[in-house]
Amino acid sequence: MTANLRQRARIVRVRRVQHDLAAAAAARASAELKALEHSEERLGQLRQGLGADQGQVFGAALASLGELAMRVDTARE
Repeated sequence: MTANLRQRARIVRVRRVQHDLAAAAAARASAELKALEHSEERLGQLRQGLGADQGQVFGAALASLGELAMRVDTARE
């Protein structure tokens, strides 16, 4: 009977460790998700600020803004 009791106690310990590992993995995944959401929000704000001003604009500056906007869009995806 004591061998059976020891086996059950071992199973309880193993399952507790497994639960702790799963909880830690879930916490890491949640933190990573929050970081990705924050990054996407920041990239969206950056993208909105990349519009050209009204009036005359140099072609090179406009091309640079377009390329940067394209790269930001790619990063957001």
